[in-house]
This record gives sequence, structure tokens and C-alpha cells, in this order.
Amino acid sequence: MQVERTLANNGKPKGKPQYYLPTFDTIVDTKCFPLSYNLYDVEADLEPDPNVYCDFPLCTRRDTDTIVRLACFHCFHQACLSSHECCPICLVPLKKKVQKLASTFNNGLLTSNETDTIENNADVHNEECISTPASMSVTEAQSFYSSTEWAVKIDSSLNSYAPIPLPSQPNHSTPNHSSVPTTPDVPASNSSPPVLTPIIIPPHHNVNVTYWSFPYIISQSTILGRVGSNACTFIALLFSKMFFSPNVDIPVTESPLSQTWVYQIVIQGILAGNSIYDSLTDIPQTFGVLEVLQASTVLNNAIGHTTVGPELPVSIVPERTATASLPFHWRQALAQGHTTSIFILSSNTVAFIPTTQGVFLLDSHLHGNSGAHVAFASWQHSFELLSWFKEINNFQYTLGTVTNVKFH
Repeated sequence: MQVERTLANNGKPKGKPQYYLPTFDTIVDTKCFPLSYNLYDVEADLEPDPNVYCDFPLCTRRDTDTIVRLACFHCFHQACLSSHECCPICLVPLKKKVQKLASTFNNGLLTSNETDTIENNADVHNEECISTPASMSVTEAQSFYSSTEWAVKIDSSLNSYAPIPLPSQPNHSTPNHSSVPTTPDVPASNSSPPVLTPIIIPPHHNVNVTYWSFPYIISQSTILGRVGSNACTFIALLFSKMFFSPNVDIPVTESPLSQTWVYQIVIQGILAGNSIYDSLTDIPQTFGVLEVLQASTVLNNAIGHTTVGPELPVSIVPERTATASLPFHWRQALAQGHTTSIFILSSNTVAFIPTTQGVFLLDSHLHGNSGAHVAFASWQHSFELLSWFKEINNFQYTLGTVTNVKFH
């Protein structure tokens, strides 16, 4: 049952279509539905009609013996389908959507001062940001976005969010125990600011999965006394951007996380993501990647130039078709280089980042009595990582969506 949507000033419905599922007593949007429910931005009312056996508009047949259901979820008599068995309802709108995306992509290659949903470079919206000449070639643009000037700009944006001082004294507590700094007394006006002691995050092992578990107070929902957060997609993108930053060390599976990882990636990423999310108004509780990038110029400025792939339904368990499982998309991300797989399941967004050795998971959520997690598994143990991920988050379902995002 489709949920009625409010209308914007131009008379068009606001947001994405949503449906009420009586069996689960919940409302979901169409991104986890088949193709016919996701062409609304090209043409309206293409969903299957639940009151007919055959969705072909000109069908007059009454029999039900030769009904087939296509992957898009439209149903037809075999005789109503074309010889190549493509859906006659979805075919033309799908071609329009492909043409629109291809045109947008080509325009993005030809002009460096435009913003669209495929090539994302929202710095042009901010007059204080570095801008590139419209006549810049693709080669010049690649050099520009890999320059020191651009790196300084990104670091400046990230460091503008509640910077946390790094430890300046050695930690004398037991090295294999996760210690959390206690809240110091408020210093007098002439006192020096308190120095944070290092937070030691040791590795743990669950068979072939290595994970680093942060204390309860370091998650997107609890950091700095916070209660709740819906900023996980923002945080996942910031985590990924910082992972690909120069001079970031890759965690060693037998060692605690470095203080760079603890403070400058995990804590800083959570604080920055929450801050950006809190600065927005009139926003839904959950976001896809494109919605996030369209909603926040500040986030665009922080992560820089990206190429955003399509949002695709995938499973976290092995499927008969390899492309239907999440690890396939990790392989694609690895081949592209500097690419993260942003995965959403049950409104929780995390980042899976593939490397030549294996896959890292960066999860900012609260997990019972523990906070954020960083985890790693080698390629041959990919599904063990996903099984562990499902278990610690108590997910009931295995189907989510993935969007590969390349950082330039």
C-alpha cells in the first residue's frame, strides 16, 4: 500500500515514494523494491497493478495459465511480451534514465564547473572554496585534485570541526586495557588546558575476523554525552575520505589502533559527521549517499571531488549470482582504486573499504555495551566478516543497498 505524500509548492510530491507493509507493520521506501518501483523520477505510475493478472495496457485475455513475472515485477501473458521478452512498460523509461545519466556524466567530463548527481564537486557552491577554470582539461583537473593545495583545503575543512588535542604524554596505564579519559575538573582561567591521555584500543579476534572495539562513550550516539544520532551516512563518507588520506597507516591486526586512527579518523570523523548533520534542517531520519551529498555543501567541501555509483540492492550472504552479494562490489571498488563501498542495512550505514590484503569495516554505531568498531578480514574470509557484522548489529535481514564512491 503506497503512503500518501505531501505536495511541494510546484504541485509535485515531496521525497521518494513509500509503502506500508502490513506483514511487518512498517513503512519502507522503494530503494529495496524491484525496478518498476524505482523509475518514478523518469515517469510516474509504472508500478505493477495488483488488480490485474497482466500489466500489458492493451491485454484483453482472461486466462491465467501463461502468466510470467519479470525481474522488474511486472506480470504478463507470454503472448503479450515481445520476442526478446523485455518489459514493454519499463523499457522506454529505463532507456530515458540511462540516456539522462550518460548525458549528465558526459557533461561532467566536458565542464569542470558544474555539479550533478554522478560527478560530485560541490566546492563551486562556496565562494571561499578553491575553484577551477571552466577551460581546465581533464588532465589538468586530475593534477589539481591531487595537488598539495587541494590536500591543504581538505585538511583545513576536516580540522574545523571540534579538533581534539593529541596526547603529549606517555600512557602509564596497563597497555592491554581499553582506558577512557575521565572528565577533568574545569580549569581556572589561568590554567593550561587538560591533556587527554591516549585511548588504547587493542585488537580482538573472532576466528578469522580482527576487530577493534571502542568504549561505550565513543559512538555516533553517545560521544560527548550525546543521546542518539542519525548521521551515520555522513560519518561513513568522512571515515572513507580520511582512510584514503596521505600518510594514514593501515591497522596491523596484532596491534592496538594507532592514535591517528583513534583521534583523527574515528573520533574526529564522528564529531564532524554529527556536526554537519545537526546543522541541517528539515531532513529525513535516514539518507542515501546521493541525498546526503545533495543536502550538505559542507560535507561536499570536506570530502572533495567524488564519483558516486548507483545505489544497488545486495545481500550479505552468498547468493547463486555473484553480483547479488556484497563482496562482488568490494572487488569492483578495489579495481577502481580509492573507492569505498557505502552499505546501508536497516537504516544503518557503514563503510567497507577494500585493500589488496582484505576488507576493512568502519562502523560508527553503538553496539550494546561497546561503541564504534573497526574490523578487518582477508578476502577469503569476506563472508565471515559479514556474518560477524550481522551478529554484532542484531540484524534480522540480509538485504541492503551498496553505493561505491570513488575519491579523487
